[in-house]
Amino acid sequence: MKAGPVIDAFFRRQAPFSHKKPGEFRDAFAIGRLREWADSSGQAVHAISKDGDFRAACDGKILVHKDSIGDALAILFEGDALAHSTLALLARSLDNIQELVGENLDRRYFRIADDWDADIEDQRLVGFEILNCEVIDVLDDSVLVEASARAGIELDATVHDYDNSPRDTGDYAFLYTNKIRYTSSFDVRLELTVRLEGEPPIPVALDDVSIVEPKTFQFGDDAERETLESWSDEDEAING
Repeated sequence: MKAGPVIDAFFRRQAPFSHKKPGEFRDAFAIGRLREWADSSGQAVHAISKDGDFRAACDGKILVHKDSIGDALAILFEGDALAHSTLALLARSLDNIQELVGENLDRRYFRIADDWDADIEDQRLVGFEILNCEVIDVLDDSVLVEASARAGIELDATVHDYDNSPRDTGDYAFLYTNKIRYTSSFDVRLELTVRLEGEPPIPVALDDVSIVEPKTFQFGDDAERETLESWSDEDEAING
């Protein structure tokens, strides 16, 4: 059965199939559906065929033509090799990863559970361990890796002594404060960017580390505490 004019026009728009074979609209339909799926999913599709029309219909980006299954498998093995070499590079870069994580500890994202108005003065990484890494995306010039880690964090903060402090009746503020050092461990999720160079591309350097979770590091009752300065030690007039 021959295709009608509307259907035939649709197939001709979907792929540049040969004018010498106008009846082969099934192939045009197949390649058209593959292109639609690739566009909607954002993933490339490898079309394995020795047919010249299939080859012509592939753009090498969304639709990638391969002559054989072996050629397509080679791409998969290359991806596995790239993932392996990327993770191997990260295993050699633990000190650099730890340094970058420490630099990303922004005091705005720290909270003291029993004093939300505490003044965060300093924070630092005192322990770090990568638990797991997984390649999540390969781009033209980089590889994105998601990692789970355990981070030990030490925090110095000036906190209010709510139990002993009088309140300023004008500002309605607690007057006595102590400087406390808190230490606790947190599960963190990281995103790491590894730069690719060369042809074929190989991982050459760790470019960036960002902390995805937690959004807020909260020091609760399980945190270790050390009093560095106490109002009772400093202010003799108050103790008088």
